[in-house]
Amino acid sequence: VSRYINSFGSDAMAGIGAAKKIDKFVGMVAQSVGQAIATFISQNFGAKRLDRAFKSIRVALLFDCAYILVIGSIIYINAEFFVRIFTTDEAAILFGIDMIHTMMPLYVMQCLNQTFANVVRGFGKSRVVMLCSLSGMIVCRQIFLAISMHIDWNVRNIYYGYPVGWTCAALFVFVYYYVTIHRKYWGERKAA
Repeated sequence: VSRYINSFGSDAMAGIGAAKKIDKFVGMVAQSVGQAIATFISQNFGAKRLDRAFKSIRVALLFDCAYILVIGSIIYINAEFFVRIFTTDEAAILFGIDMIHTMMPLYVMQCLNQTFANVVRGFGKSRVVMLCSLSGMIVCRQIFLAISMHIDWNVRNIYYGYPVGWTCAALFVFVYYYVTIHRKYWGERKAA
C-alpha cells in the first residue's frame, strides 16, 4: 500500500500517516475487545458453557459498534483538529481529513472482522483466522488497489482499500464461523 501512497508525494505521505495514527487509536478498542472475547469464548467453550460463549459474541459486537459510533463520530466531526496534532502542513492536513472522512463510516467492518476472527480463535481455529486475514487484508486489498488504481489513479482508492480488506477478511472469517462453528455448536448451547 505504501508504494501507492508514496506516488502521491510527501503531502500525501504525511497526511495519510497522520490519519493512520488516528485510525490506530480507534482500532485499538476493536482489537482489545476481540482479544478479550477470544479468551472468554475459549474458557466457556472448554467449560461447555456454549450459551455464555454465544451470548458474548452479541455483547462484543454491540460494545464495538457503540464505541465506533461514539468515538468515530467525534473523530469524523473533528478530523481537522486531530490531524493537526500530527502535522501543520495544509496540504497534508487535507489528505488526512479526506482519509478519515472516507474510512470512519466504514469502520464497522473492522469491528466485525476483529470480533469474528477472535471468536473463531476462541473456538481453537487460529490457523483459519490467519488464512482469512491474509486473504482479505493483503490479497483482496492488493487486487482491489491494482484494479482501481489502473482504472483511476486516485488517492481515495487507497483510502477505500483499507475497508475493502477489512470487509473481505470479515466475510471470510464469518462464513467459516457460520458454516463450521455456529452450525455445529448452536444447538448444543442450551443443552450444556
